[in-house]
Amino acid sequence: MFSTRLRSSDKSFVFIAKDNGNRQARLGLAVPKKHIQKSFERNRLKRVIRESFRSRKKQLEGKDIVVLVKSSLDVNSKLIEPRLAAHWEKLCK
Repeated sequence: MFSTRLRSSDKSFVFIAKDNGNRQARLGLAVPKKHIQKSFERNRLKRVIRESFRSRKKQLEGKDIVVLVKSSLDVNSKLIEPRLAAHWEKLCK
């Protein structure tokens, strides 16, 4: 599915994107229990990622994007949004 893909990653996230042929951007999330044990923290992180995606949806038109969490992180940190913004900007190019 993602053979021709755009990627962006850091120590906590992997973003994979592919053109979908539609005018709509779509988002997939993978937040494993292995990295974020408490369900309310996983759900909070997913809400933060979705809201960040919604605010940039116009720029990401025509892409399917999957966000994978690959290590544990502080869900309440104020640094998550700037890190997400950097990944969205890289995928928009």
